[in-house]
Amino acid sequence: MKEQLEVLVKAQYPLIYLVTFEEERAEQTIADIARQYRPQRRVYLWTMTHGIVEYGQARNTPQHNNTVSPEAAVEWVIRHREPKQDPCCI
Repeated sequence: MKEQLEVLVKAQYPLIYLVTFEEERAEQTIADIARQYRPQRRVYLWTMTHGIVEYGQARNTPQHNNTVSPEAAVEWVIRHREPKQDPCCI
């Protein structure tokens, strides 16, 4: 799993959809990989109960613009996508 996630993060996919029973392990792995390649990159999580929340923040913090619905979450990702940077500058 880690190798596949690493490829997606390195390729700067703006959204990774992952179904797993090991949520905490997957979240930690993605955050570790993101910090390894772009330390300044912010990592967000989406759940159907909390919407989009920044990784590391309490899940009961206010959600981003009512993103509980999958459609609203995808729209939020599209609007807040970070510009791609030249790989040499990572």
